[in-house]
Amino acid sequence: MRAPPLTRRAALAAGLLLPGTARADGSFAAIRTAGRLRLGLLVDDTPMAFRNHGTRLDGMAVAVGAALAFGMGVQPDFDLTTYGDQVDALREGRFDLLLTAPAMTLEAARVMMFSTPYAELDWHLLARRDLPLPGLDEVGRRPLVQLRGWNSVFGNQLLGERPRHLLLRQDWRGIAEALHRGEAEAAIVPATLAARITDTLPAIETKSSLGRALMAITAPFGAHDLLEAVNAQLLLLRQRGVLAILHRHFLGTQLRVGGAP
Repeated sequence: MRAPPLTRRAALAAGLLLPGTARADGSFAAIRTAGRLRLGLLVDDTPMAFRNHGTRLDGMAVAVGAALAFGMGVQPDFDLTTYGDQVDALREGRFDLLLTAPAMTLEAARVMMFSTPYAELDWHLLARRDLPLPGLDEVGRRPLVQLRGWNSVFGNQLLGERPRHLLLRQDWRGIAEALHRGEAEAAIVPATLAARITDTLPAIETKSSLGRALMAITAPFGAHDLLEAVNAQLLLLRQRGVLAILHRHFLGTQLRVGGAP
């Protein structure tokens, strides 16, 4: 049986929204009227988003997006995007929400609104097995490759400064190629990408874990109704243990931020 859609009145009655923060901007009502939720998705062949058997979309972000739409009583409509243009596409209105948003940083929060976190990703430092990297200061002086777009901002924050020689690539394959050709000596990437790169290039290894980034869903500025509905649904998924189960299934780790009832 299909779950009844979550309305603002029901959310307020359940205590999932605060009446003082409710804004009638119409963003959620427009989606209910359209009957579909347009979800921006970066399919990067990692546990966050990939094609199962080469066809069906699957992954942590896909499962969460589908659950959000189901709870809102609308159909999910996945719109594929890239690292380089996903934020601009969200701001231009190509989709309602971005599921595979960049890591939560102050810089990113200035251009889009973040939901409560739904996943956590460790970030790894990669380099050749025979290359000693005693500290992050040494990394900053070497040619470094990162993902193009807003994720490079988080990588630079981990270093504490912008690397002197920085290459930006569109996906994990581009990063692997830069390391293989010697164009870059090190890379800073999420753990999901690190696993793909080290499996592809046996000469590359993880040197250290640099920290854990919170992953959230983003909405364009002004869509407060929609973001409140998203946060209400994420709260329900946490309370029911669904987020924790999905996190263990797809990412293989325990969700430490609000993952359990």
